[in-house]
Amino acid sequence: IRDSDWAAAAQRAGDRILKDANPDLLIMVEGINWAGIPVDGFWRDRPHLKPVAELSHTLVRSHKLVYAAHYYGYTGPRHSGATGIGETTDPRYRDLSRSELFAEMHRSSAYVADTPDRHFTAPVWISEFGVAKDADATDRAWFANTVDFLVA
Repeated sequence: IRDSDWAAAAQRAGDRILKDANPDLLIMVEGINWAGIPVDGFWRDRPHLKPVAELSHTLVRSHKLVYAAHYYGYTGPRHSGATGIGETTDPRYRDLSRSELFAEMHRSSAYVADTPDRHFTAPVWISEFGVAKDADATDRAWFANTVDFLVA
């Protein structure tokens, strides 16, 4: 396994936990979120769970696998949320319309849970999302849309 092969490392760790420690645990895999393409010191094209469709990520107990993704309004499909020189001006999630946000969240992560009977089908946990309590109207609308997506 290459040092940078996150998928292989996650699979190996999950299998060891299920075989050697506790076969009843759920194995949550995240971290894929930041495996985009670094350009000028910034991450581009945040893939979320898009690579999962191309992986043969099968645990020794495949029904114990859960994938996780993160969504914050200040980040975006091609935006890390950083504000340094050279950061992309691509839209952030809070800039997307409700229908654009729903489509992006499905394309980048939810498809894993609602594409039945595929090698990659697994539950998806949106493990991080939120806004500050003094959020502006744009962030509040993004948060409401994100919650609506999760409910749907």
